[in-house]
Amino acid sequence: THPMAGTENSGPLAAVEGLFRTRTVILLPYPDGDKDKTALIEAMYRSLGSEIVFMDPVKHDMSVAYVSHISHISSYALALTVLNKERDEENITRLAAGGFDSTARLAKSSASMWEPIFLENRTAIIDVLDEYIENIILFKHAIKSGNGQVIRTLIGQANKVREVLDKDKKNKEK
Repeated sequence: THPMAGTENSGPLAAVEGLFRTRTVILLPYPDGDKDKTALIEAMYRSLGSEIVFMDPVKHDMSVAYVSHISHISSYALALTVLNKERDEENITRLAAGGFDSTARLAKSSASMWEPIFLENRTAIIDVLDEYIENIILFKHAIKSGNGQVIRTLIGQANKVREVLDKDKKNKEK
């Protein structure tokens, strides 16, 4: 199973009541696995208010690399960049607004949890990183050359994610 829920905190004291409510849980049953046990696991997650999605393992690995793993890598890279460039911690805390805080939140996640995830799913993650780096380079070239039209176009294309996320949010509220 792969619950798509959690926080940047870990351990028993980080427990969150209702964490699985309305969250997606991906089930990846073995083809020759016990159907009754799979049904029991599905029922357990449904009793917690989760929405169940069955996925093929290869599709799962690529999908979570794009929607989960890259977010964590981006957050770690952002945190490293800020810590390497801004040596004055007071400036970080004084100048960091909501955008930095929400983007860097995942950088507080445990290395002991994420290191094996990154290594286990490395093939999909490398593919995602290649795509991500291409997009970073597009932004870099547009900013470097002062091309506002390209910047607006890239941001406009990226804004379409709002429609996808808002549509899903509305579906979950029904």
